[in-house]
Amino acid sequence: MEVHAPARSRDLASIGVSRTTIARAVADGVVVRIGRGLYQLPDSEPDLHAGLIEIAKLAPKAVICLTSALSFHQLTDQLPRRVWIAIGAKDWSPKIEYPRIRIVRFREHAHTDHRGPRLRRCLGGSAIRD
Repeated sequence: MEVHAPARSRDLASIGVSRTTIARAVADGVVVRIGRGLYQLPDSEPDLHAGLIEIAKLAPKAVICLTSALSFHQLTDQLPRRVWIAIGAKDWSPKIEYPRIRIVRFREHAHTDHRGPRLRRCLGGSAIRD
C-alpha cells in the first residue's frame, strides 16, 4: 500500500479531469469518494490524521485549533469527538459532512497574526500550510 494524498475535485478539474470522468472513476472503483468533493485512490494506506487532511483540503482557510491542535501535536491525551477549526469572523462556514467539525470564529487579526517561528507540517503526503 502507498500513501496518496486526497485530491479535491477542483484540483482534478485544474489538470483537465472532468466531473463526468470523476463520476465514472468512482463508479468503476478506480477512485473512492471520501468526502464532499474529495477523492482518493482505493489502495491508499489509511492515515491516522485522515480527518485533518480532509478538512485542510475542503476548508483551506480554516485553521485546526484548540483540542484538535493539541491532540495533533501530542500535547494532550484527550481525543476530541469533533475536529475544532477556526475561521474568520466574516468567513462562510464550510459545509463538511464528515468528519464532524466544531467551528469557532476569530477576529481577522487573531486568525492571521502568527508570531514566532512558523513550522510546516506534512500529513500523509499532504502539505499543510504554515
